Amino acid sequence: MLRVRVVSHPKEWPFCGYNEIQNPRQRYAIIDYQRLITLLQVRDLQGVQETRRHYIEEALGSKNQARESKWSETIAVESKRLVEATKDRLGIKAKGRRVLGEDGSYEVREPASAYGRDFGPKNGSLRLENTYSWNVYPEILMR
Repeated sequence: MLRVRVVSHPKEWPFCGYNEIQNPRQRYAIIDYQRLITLLQVRDLQGVQETRRHYIEEALGSKNQARESKWSETIAVESKRLVEATKDRLGIKAKGRRVLGEDGSYEVREPASAYGRDFGPKNGSLRLENTYSWNVYPEILMR
């Protein structure tokens, strides 16, 4: 949402990991903070928060804010062992998905056709007039 200028900073979009890291949930956390502390090689959660804030501020100051498909078109991004375990846990839901990667960075990716725009006779019910706008949270967009 940042790239399309719906928000000017990730903290303004309630559905992203930035807020989860800066204001951790007391229950039902999505992020494995202990693993993140280990991966970032920092001392504690405060180190994770500072690292993330610094990374975001640096990225916002950069002219290169291109989309990285590995973060938006994948189910899991991590070590090969973790990604394969995630795929196994998905069972039948992972049918057709492949584990891709190299040099310690792996991902479970859906076939590219899942993101295509084939509205031919085979997918007649997926006509453009049956789609919904991303503007489903107008109160956020009107800030």
